[in-house]
Amino acid sequence: DGQELGEHSGHMGFTRGQRRGLGSAWHEPLFVVDIRPVEGDVLLGPRSALGCPSAQVQDFQGLGEDFFPGDVLLDVAVQYRSAPGCVAAKVEILANDRAEISFLEHAESVNPGQGLAVYRGDRLIAGGWIERIQSPAVGSSV
Repeated sequence: DGQELGEHSGHMGFTRGQRRGLGSAWHEPLFVVDIRPVEGDVLLGPRSALGCPSAQVQDFQGLGEDFFPGDVLLDVAVQYRSAPGCVAAKVEILANDRAEISFLEHAESVNPGQGLAVYRGDRLIAGGWIERIQSPAVGSSV
């Protein structure tokens, strides 16, 4: 809500989704929901604010399938991070080996730099690296 909770020694020591080591006590658990490097701000919020509606992926490559700009994959699930489990998603193929991922289920702690794998059933069909995310808690792309 814009309330200053404290100061930190540098935004580079934080990751979206982080809960420990924030140095701030609150009446409910707080998580890093966004990092604004230009301003040096680290925004905290409740777990419900960690959701990510979409992400743009770079170096997107099909594995055994050819995809072309404008193709839309509807019957897929994606896995990001090293955590087990997948999230239902819609994947729109963009130009220049990029893809736009729309998460159809709650996806939290999605961060630029993470790998993203696309599955159809139990078959890996594509993947790439998360370049940018949309953060609903702050209405910005990072």
